[in-house]
Amino acid sequence: MSEALKLYKDDKDIIKLIHTIIYSDNRQFAKAFRSTAVSGIISESALETSAGIQSTLGKNITSLQYLKPGGSFSIKEWFSNSNETGWLFITANPNQRATLCPLISAWISISIKALMCRNPNHDNKNMWFILDELPALQKVSSLPVALAESRKYGGCFVAGLQNIHQLEAIYGAAECASMLDLFNSKFIFRVSDQVTAYKRQFRIRKSREGII
Repeated sequence: MSEALKLYKDDKDIIKLIHTIIYSDNRQFAKAFRSTAVSGIISESALETSAGIQSTLGKNITSLQYLKPGGSFSIKEWFSNSNETGWLFITANPNQRATLCPLISAWISISIKALMCRNPNHDNKNMWFILDELPALQKVSSLPVALAESRKYGGCFVAGLQNIHQLEAIYGAAECASMLDLFNSKFIFRVSDQVTAYKRQFRIRKSREGII
């Protein structure tokens, strides 16, 4: 995918990129990557392999069709601008959510990595990440590390979820437990799931015993 993006980095023509990957035939697809770093595996002499790669890419870039061609906004540059004081909202309409989920997860991951490129020795402004319905996203691989290490870069995280099962299905039970433990403050409202309620009850009881 990175090589495909490099092909259109100058004109930033998303429509042309999507057409090349999804709608071109096998030979046209292979020809587009002839002079790239992946020309060894995407080539006219290995059309079956190229077709498999084209199919996999096609399934994962449908979200790009919602981006407007051109545009110069950069999440990384926005994070690096010390004068920036606004909010960056990353949202999706319900009918677009399933398609845009990979793109939203990628943007959040880029944001986290940009945050952790800050100089920890500087007096960085706090950067708040408000992640409502965290399990609705795909796995954000940089999130566990950010929860553990981003404080020195000014990172602050607030996340919401309905029950623990949703998060465990994405990150696994062990990593889910580790992530939840890294949130120092927890607010527990009405919980209908028994397992989630029990685990939260156990956590509250354990905290009270520690205070006593």
